[in-house]
Amino acid sequence: MMSTFNTPIKIITKKNKHTPINVLLANRFLKEINFVDWINERVTWDSKQCKVSPGQLAKSIVLSTFTQIRQPLSRIGTHFETMDTELLFEKGVTPSDLNDDALARTLDRMQEAGCSSIFSSLALHAYTTFQIQFKTLHSDTSSRTLYGEYSACDDPNYKGLLINHGHSKDHRPDLKQVMVGHVVNEYGMPISCHVLNGNTSDCQWNQDIVKELRDIWNNGLSPAIYVADSKLVTEPNLSLLVDPVKKTPFISRCPDNFSKKMAVEVRQEAYDNSQFISIGTIGRGQRAACYEVSEHERIWKEANLRLIVCRSSAGKKKLENHLEQDKKELERGIAELRKRKFVCEPDAQYAAESLLHTYRKNLWDIRFEINSTVVEKRRPGRPSKQPVEVAKTTTWTVVANVGNQNVERVYKEKQKTESFVLITNVRKETMDAREILACYKEQRVVEIQFHLLKQPALAAQIFIKTPGRIEALITLLQVSLLIRSFLQYRARKNLENRKTLPKIDFERKKLDKPTSEKILLLLSRIDVETELNGDHILRLRNTFEEEKLNTLMELLEIKIEQLIT
Repeated sequence: MMSTFNTPIKIITKKNKHTPINVLLANRFLKEINFVDWINERVTWDSKQCKVSPGQLAKSIVLSTFTQIRQPLSRIGTHFETMDTELLFEKGVTPSDLNDDALARTLDRMQEAGCSSIFSSLALHAYTTFQIQFKTLHSDTSSRTLYGEYSACDDPNYKGLLINHGHSKDHRPDLKQVMVGHVVNEYGMPISCHVLNGNTSDCQWNQDIVKELRDIWNNGLSPAIYVADSKLVTEPNLSLLVDPVKKTPFISRCPDNFSKKMAVEVRQEAYDNSQFISIGTIGRGQRAACYEVSEHERIWKEANLRLIVCRSSAGKKKLENHLEQDKKELERGIAELRKRKFVCEPDAQYAAESLLHTYRKNLWDIRFEINSTVVEKRRPGRPSKQPVEVAKTTTWTVVANVGNQNVERVYKEKQKTESFVLITNVRKETMDAREILACYKEQRVVEIQFHLLKQPALAAQIFIKTPGRIEALITLLQVSLLIRSFLQYRARKNLENRKTLPKIDFERKKLDKPTSEKILLLLSRIDVETELNGDHILRLRNTFEEEKLNTLMELLEIKIEQLIT
């Protein structure tokens, strides 16, 4: 049944626009690095045929990642329906102009121009604009799983980005993927990004990026120390790094199987001679570990290399846990064996030897003995008055117990669990062992960036029809990470210069070392309202939000007026 209204309904056709402060903040940083013109100058396009330039369309994808934390990036235009698009882009741009077809064409143009070169040049331009110096570079790769067949990649004549099966770091070997190679500085700010074939190995990535970094440094940047995981340490890669003509300083973890087990040799030497020196705690918080180091030198292909054996308090606790786990596992196996009875001694002996073989790598020894038990079996009924021969049955059991710790196995496990070996060509005069270790520990900054990259942020079906669009889209997501990293860097840098930390965190706690996500969350409820007459009004819910906004803008070195100009 339909109902009717006695009073007329007022239909509002126009509403004030509300633009989140986070989007305006990201837009301001993109303006500072001249992002729109940077894209327009590097892609092929016809200004007479395009209502919205590729740079503005590319910017809409980047800004979409700031509309709401963890919001899927689909149908870009809908993200801006309630916002003032002329404030964010240029006069005349409407949400309907940011449609899938126009965005897809922009991604195609970016891929044709070379996504990796566009991003690297933009990142270097941003570093110069913000006058950011760095000492170390950290690199790693991660996989990005994709749904779909991408049959074009199976054509033997295809020469583009290969979306195929490879080692899945997302633990989805059933899906095809691409690899993403990422290089950041010690502050987590990206400097290089490559979208790689799905089966690209870390070893090949490291070799390619070392060559690229040489070109970057030849363009005016001072060489930084290259930090990577153990996949860097292969003979071809190290040959490039220690090349006397183009020597590249590096720090990495030395795998046990490199160069006739060089790492195993120096670790054994350090433990046998008790050469460790305490260097104190590295890191912050309750999980910070104390370290001891033992330094050694080796010649590899006429290059002087330092190998630093690092032993941590966390490793000692790990060994203790391993001993406890091994003991419990062995006790369970012994308990099961004790329940069994055997009809002959050879069977019992075989079972005991099987137990020893099963737990041959256990850190505890096993003591056992084989016992026999004789049981008399009388006939049922009343006992006879005449002497009757009684039947006897013999059974065999294995009585096993956990023995002492196996000295040899525990000693080897102790070296393996407690310690690891770093390899570097950085001279002692430049960095001591503690600085080398601290530098390597910062490798986690690149893993944090991968965590942000893997948030739900891939786009509508039209974006992922071709490998080229996927490459361009991931590149723009890296631009989003670049902006986030600048927010974090600037806020932390200015916080360090304050005598007291501001109490603007959630529940009015002190704001200490904020992440980009924390900054965006703190500002997530603030927006700028654009009235129908064109006036802009900052909407704040209470005085605490005003204090929070003013403090964060001061930390980010941005005036609120700059967000709407």
